Amino acid sequence: AASSIAKTTATLNGTITTGGSTDTTVTFTYSTNSSLSSGNTTVTAIESPLASNGTVTFPLTGLTASTTYYYRVTATNANSSVNGSIVNFTTASPIAITIDADDKSKNYLASNPTFSFTITSGSLSGSDTITAVTYTYASSGGTPSYGPTTTVPTEAGTYTITPSAAVFSVGTPGDYSITYTTGTYTINQIAQATLSFADRTLSQNTTYTVAATGGSGTGSITYSVQSGTCTISTNQLATKGLNETCVIRASKASDRNYLISNNADATMVVNSSIAQTITFADPA
Repeated sequence: AASSIAKTTATLNGTITTGGSTDTTVTFTYSTNSSLSSGNTTVTAIESPLASNGTVTFPLTGLTASTTYYYRVTATNANSSVNGSIVNFTTASPIAITIDADDKSKNYLASNPTFSFTITSGSLSGSDTITAVTYTYASSGGTPSYGPTTTVPTEAGTYTITPSAAVFSVGTPGDYSITYTTGTYTINQIAQATLSFADRTLSQNTTYTVAATGGSGTGSITYSVQSGTCTISTNQLATKGLNETCVIRASKASDRNYLISNNADATMVVNSSIAQTITFADPA
């Protein structure tokens, strides 16, 4: 019978009577076919050729877990060639484990985290060790379409992390039945740079173009009147026919990667006339 049966390995055994021959060749033939009528592999016993009666063996590798194999031993010498009976063995079942991708998060523009996994169900046998898995990323929820790809995303949003293809530094994947479970990778929006909006002195009944600067991202800047009778449309500020102070507020919208900006207020002093300085040159 076979011995040392594991998930992908086993040792074939046989007992040989040589009939007095001092040169008996011994082989094993094995297959998953119960009658050994097809799909056979034949290997020579480690102890072959035999000079006398004895036992023979051959270690098999690369078998499939949870599979029944059939084999027989054949002895051949000058006297005859004899087949033994067909016997069978069944390889062990693979160990079931579950690998979860760990949830990760960062702020936009920060360095990527170190992606990792946890075995949440089952355990590795003996000294078997998984050193790496492949991570695949894809957008999730309302995040704009991304992936699936092994390239780590960089834009703010929510993504799935799907592990696969475990790499063993000790042990073999064929010894395990692995279930992979996704994790979540979140890239958070961040605050914008400071938005600047300068105070100005303006004339009455005049239209001016106003422009705040700074902020971050692609969000648009909008303007609104907080006090005074000035009016504004888009970025065109119109003053009235009176002396007053108008406070105008600028705000830069959020975009995918940046939160809405802090407001920036500018004070517009409206006068009936703006003082000018005229300098006369000395006559020649």
